[in-house]
Amino acid sequence: MIRILSQLLKEQTLCAVYTDPSDMGGFTVGIVKYVDSDWFVLALVNPYGGFDGYKCIKISSVMKISCGDMYLNKLAILISDGNRVYDEFILPSAKDLISAFLYYCKENKEILTIELLEDFRIGLSGRLADVRHDIVSLNEIDRFGREDGISYINTEDICSAIFLSEDETMLLKLNK
Repeated sequence: MIRILSQLLKEQTLCAVYTDPSDMGGFTVGIVKYVDSDWFVLALVNPYGGFDGYKCIKISSVMKISCGDMYLNKLAILISDGNRVYDEFILPSAKDLISAFLYYCKENKEILTIELLEDFRIGLSGRLADVRHDIVSLNEIDRFGREDGISYINTEDICSAIFLSEDETMLLKLNK
């Protein structure tokens, strides 16, 4: 998959990424922005061709990547019709892509959602208080935008992290 993701990065090709074995109809659509040996970052595209945040995904969780099908071709038309797909963002230097992604979110005070445990897909949303080698501290925010304690997360259990999607944008507005 690394070779394919690297090629998609080079070509900036719109792709669909499948990561949930219990839902092969569910996928994430985007343009690859970064790749390393274990992780990649997608600039996400919503069903209307608009920008929907950035998602850092563990490569080992990917079961399938598709490109060039009818759905993606229709999205490409919507994107070319003036929708903003993504803004460039520069990740800081770090030992790996997930660390760089998390540091970026912490430094920019982004609300993010972290998915844990690939088999169960537990999602926690909030702002990062601290990013260490093996543990991150997340000031949780509930679905109503209220602060709801702190969680300590083992970085090995993270299967993806996302910020600036519609969900995080809504939490940001509610959290003011």
